[in-house]
Amino acid sequence: MNNWLTDLVFVPIIIHFSSVIGSFLFNKNRAHGYPLYQIWTISFLVSILFEWIMPKYTSYNTGDIIDILAYFSGGLFYFCFHQPYYIRRNFQLAQQQEAASSPNPDANVVP
Repeated sequence: MNNWLTDLVFVPIIIHFSSVIGSFLFNKNRAHGYPLYQIWTISFLVSILFEWIMPKYTSYNTGDIIDILAYFSGGLFYFCFHQPYYIRRNFQLAQQQEAASSPNPDANVVP
């Protein structure tokens, strides 16, 4: 179970890390989302690498169809649940920071 759990969270971790770095470097700290086909592509490439190529060269990797299902399930979880939450939360934080940094015209009014 532990190995499959690792495979389940591996793709979401990769995608989230690249999203955070990409939004920091290219998008002025605004979160962006990946379309499902890009998440499937990452899941497919990870599957090829860790379930087909690596078992040929290492003794500690084994090819397993359930691992492939875990990669794709993790990608689907990221797309359906984590990515919308991450984008929504990032937007809320940006609004809060913008409101805190903007001058409040009512603060200078003397009663």
